[in-house]
Amino acid sequence: MGYVSSTLTNFYAKNPRDTQAQIDAINGKDFRNSGKSYIENFILIFIVSILNAISPMLNGLIDEYLGAFDRYLSSVFTIQRIKFAIFFVVLLGILIVWIPYLGKLKNQIFRTKGLLNMIPMTMLKKNRNLREIFRSNEILKAIR
Repeated sequence: MGYVSSTLTNFYAKNPRDTQAQIDAINGKDFRNSGKSYIENFILIFIVSILNAISPMLNGLIDEYLGAFDRYLSSVFTIQRIKFAIFFVVLLGILIVWIPYLGKLKNQIFRTKGLLNMIPMTMLKKNRNLREIFRSNEILKAIR
């Protein structure tokens, strides 16, 4: 169990005698020999006996709750680790695949520009179709 579990478990008494000692400490005296009437002592003893009967059940419930809470936190942390791992793998995939792809694309664009610059001007003047394409500025827009 975690820190929260141990702290709360230590707060509640696990032994019925501890419960009795806590009640005595709160009252500051031993109420059985305090000079109170028999009925008052009987009521106090009855309340302590009820507490002694209920405290193990409550301690069991508290332990069960704290265990379930620890399991819940464990599963949440596991899911967060899985999410981080997936994010890291995607980021790594982008670095490994996307960046080289951009480099190749840049090289292809540079080569295409070079090929277009190699077309002689005399060829452009003679060929009517090429002249019209260059005048419409569509190729120049595509190159930029």
